[in-house]
Amino acid sequence: MPLTKHPRDTEPPWREWDRKAQKSGLRHSVYCVNGDQYTGEWLNNLKHVLHHGYGTYFYTDTEYYEGDWKAGQRSGWGRMHFANGDLYEGEWLEDKHCGQGMLRLVLV
Repeated sequence: MPLTKHPRDTEPPWREWDRKAQKSGLRHSVYCVNGDQYTGEWLNNLKHVLHHGYGTYFYTDTEYYEGDWKAGQRSGWGRMHFANGDLYEGEWLEDKHCGQGMLRLVLV
């Protein structure tokens, strides 16, 4: 009598790993290969601000943005700390400072 194979009832492990890797909601810190770090909220794998949300993205140890995110871009109110000590605090739209804000320059 020949043996017949039945289809697998379980899904392959990579599907479960992919599902777990999807970022949505509040996460601790996510680190990128190039050294960038983001701590905050996510929606559909993008940095995002939900109602009263907040996130911090480290470009380097001394240069980082803390504030609101929308669709993976800086949007809303936030602070950008630059490596040379300068600080911009104000409104952002589509990853650019836009609207009202204050730029504090460090004199050398």
